[in-house]
Amino acid sequence: MTVQRAEEVSHLQLLPITSSGLINKGCYYAEPQVNAQLERVRFMVIKDAIATVEVNRNYTLATVNGAQVGQSIDQVKAIYGKNLVTKDNTLIYTPPKKKFRIVFETDRDQITGYRAGRLPEVDYANGCFDYQN
Repeated sequence: MTVQRAEEVSHLQLLPITSSGLINKGCYYAEPQVNAQLERVRFMVIKDAIATVEVNRNYTLATVNGAQVGQSIDQVKAIYGKNLVTKDNTLIYTPPKKKFRIVFETDRDQITGYRAGRLPEVDYANGCFDYQN
């Protein structure tokens, strides 16, 4: 979905986060201008299309299945079952549409953040810094 279409559908303005310094490479982040429920949520944008949504330290926003920041690894494993793979400090969920993933970041036994989106961008551990134009 393009940034413009996302703004139309959500009735939110998405503002570029220019501190990333990567807008000229075709990859940058945007965040909602004002929305308390979407605090600490940002979108990776590549060539004007939203590639991922990233949720960090937002304890109110859950995935469609109910996983959220602050839950234990065991709780997320119970939600996603056999479709969840552990890799380093992440849990990776592969939905039926295999072009997409949800990557849960962990610290000790808790979820600290997650990102959802299309491949290959959702696998970029360093976000736009991993993007190759």
